[in-house]
Amino acid sequence: MGPVSISGAVSGLDWQSIVDQMMAIEQKPVTDLQARESMWKSDEGIWTDIGTKLGDLDAAIQALQNVSTWNGVAFTSSNTSVVTGSVQSGAIPGTYQINVTALAQAEKDASDAQASTTTALGLQGSFTINGIQIQVASTDTLTDIASHITAASAQSGVQATIVGSQLVIAALNTDAPITYSDVSGNILQTLGVLTSTGTVKNQLVVPQPAQFTVDGRISVQSPTNTSTAIAGVTLNLVGTGTATVTVSQDTQKIVQAVQDFVNKYNTAWSAITTNLAKGAALQGDATLMQLQVKLRQLVSTTVSGLPTAYNDLSDIGVTTSGKDGSLSLDTSKLTSAITANLPGVQNLFASTQSGVAPLGVQFNNLLTMYTDPATGVIKTVNDSYEAQIKDADNQIAQLQSFLAMRKAALQQQFIAMESMISLLKGQMSALSQMPVPTGLGVSSQ
Repeated sequence: MGPVSISGAVSGLDWQSIVDQMMAIEQKPVTDLQARESMWKSDEGIWTDIGTKLGDLDAAIQALQNVSTWNGVAFTSSNTSVVTGSVQSGAIPGTYQINVTALAQAEKDASDAQASTTTALGLQGSFTINGIQIQVASTDTLTDIASHITAASAQSGVQATIVGSQLVIAALNTDAPITYSDVSGNILQTLGVLTSTGTVKNQLVVPQPAQFTVDGRISVQSPTNTSTAIAGVTLNLVGTGTATVTVSQDTQKIVQAVQDFVNKYNTAWSAITTNLAKGAALQGDATLMQLQVKLRQLVSTTVSGLPTAYNDLSDIGVTTSGKDGSLSLDTSKLTSAITANLPGVQNLFASTQSGVAPLGVQFNNLLTMYTDPATGVIKTVNDSYEAQIKDADNQIAQLQSFLAMRKAALQQQFIAMESMISLLKGQMSALSQMPVPTGLGVSSQ
């Protein structure tokens, strides 16, 4: 009989269950290591997320150090049905009275009325529009000719359409008149676009430049309805009439930049405090607690070397709210500070004065210390997690290899037991079937 490998087949003992229970006990070191790995990976993810939020905060701080944030200008018009516009960074603030007396008009011409727009005209030859030659076949209709003109619009700057029974040719731009010339076949004259002397016969719209005045004294003519007559300002003329145009400091851009800083700070702060809370993953983590303390100190710091009116965040309306340590912004106070002393507010974040470390620089230094991809604290922390995870992986692999051999050994021992019991049972069965010898009894006297 071969080895018996079915659990309890001979012995009646479910030894496979015994082996499984023994292995479950011996598997505990692996389970513990896997639990630690899961915790380390979770903690690493938390630190990575905090690093991302600190990076977002750093970007918001850098925006407050950018000159364009503070030099921004805004355009407003008292009458947008007359003029709208935009400004470039660096435009000089000021107020201008605009009086638009005429808008630029693009030339528009028409042919004479035709008997049909869809019947072949029997005209053959060519003509030019703004120097671009248009070919006409005898089978072409008025609609076909309009299509030929429009097909060349990218080169000629004109397009054509049919209105009623007339061909209408319109310039795409207001800055140049349309020039015509019959090359062969006198097609334009025949259609009534040109007179016999080559002048335009039916001019629907006379081309003209836009005309307006600035502050009542400066007269401007513009070939289009867009003008840069005021340095750094683009005027879009919409209609005739008057409007007051104001170029002013873009206070809202600064307010939004400070609000973005407050929002990004609060997002990072929330991630830190949440993960340090009682029962949280990083409760009691000394590194994270140190970061929390440094951030709290930084938003409460007074910048040495700046005037006392603008040397801390509370001076411009940024304060710590409630017990949670988050920031809040009083936009009215900030707006008033910007209006009263823009350089003072700017210097709080981005002073270039010798010996002054503005908040922007202090924040940059702190956040770089934590988020630098090569040497940052978060990189060091996560490298430590990675090293522990790698070491645990190696231990788990070794333990699992040992446990596999251990399980196989136990199974072999129980299989050997089953085989031995099977052998003994066979021997007992053989002995029980042997005949009892006779004549071995003792006779009586």
